[in-house]
Amino acid sequence: IFELEDPDPGRSEGEAVRVFAEFTEAASAARCLEGMNGRFFGGRTIQASYYSEALFAENELGPQPGEPPA
Repeated sequence: IFELEDPDPGRSEGEAVRVFAEFTEAASAARCLEGMNGRFFGGRTIQASYYSEALFAENELGPQPGEPPA
């Protein structure tokens, strides 16, 4: 779980928290993405997506340059 300290004003309030799940198999990650994307949780709609393994390994969990706002 990664909470943005100072969310970008161009991003929605719903993107103040990012939750990461790591999988050993691509098929499992695909099933999770399909099952979670668009679900409603805690008053917010989940926007599931894949994330760079390299950035995750470097603990670079915040929004990246060029990443579109949610």
